[in-house]
Amino acid sequence: MNRRNYLASIGAVTVTLAGCTSSDDGGDGDGDSGGSGSSGGSQPTQTETPTPTPQEILAETRTIPEDEWYQWGYDFETALDISIDMVVREGPAVDFWLLTESEFQEFDAGNRFRPTLEISDTTGGSTSGVIDPGRVYFIADNTNAGEAEPPTNLDDDIARVEVTVIAERA
Repeated sequence: MNRRNYLASIGAVTVTLAGCTSSDDGGDGDGDSGGSGSSGGSQPTQTETPTPTPQEILAETRTIPEDEWYQWGYDFETALDISIDMVVREGPAVDFWLLTESEFQEFDAGNRFRPTLEISDTTGGSTSGVIDPGRVYFIADNTNAGEAEPPTNLDDDIARVEVTVIAERA
C-alpha cells in the first residue's frame, strides 16, 4: 500500500485554516483480465499486509495573543491513536485540548466542556489516546477558559506554541 492509500485509509483530513485534500487513484479493478494461457493447478497467493506507520498530521508553531485561542479542525473516517506533543516556546502557560465536535460547540459557546485529550496549565507536555471517527478540534488556549490563566499584568502576554500531532490507525 503506498503512502497516499494509507493516508486515505486513516481518514480524510481537512484542515480548518489551511486546506489539505487527498484524491482517489481512480482504479477500477484489480487489472486481472483472465486468460493467462498457463496450464496446471492454481497456487494461492499470499497477500502482504502493510504495517501501519505513524503519520504526522500537524506540525506547526502559532503565536496566540492573550485572551485568544487557536483551533485546528480535522475530519477522521476511522478510529486513530493520537499522540500530541506541545511546548510553549515563549510566553505564559496555556491549555491544549482535543475536543469532539459537540464539545467544541460547548467550548465555543463559553459553556463547560470535556476534552477527549488535554495538556493543561503548562508550558509543555505530551498526551496520547484513541479517538473515534468524526470531526475533532485541537485547541491551543491562551484564555482563562481552562486551568491556565494569562497573567493580569496589563501586558499582552503572547504565547508562541509549537504543536506536533502524530496519528496511527487504532
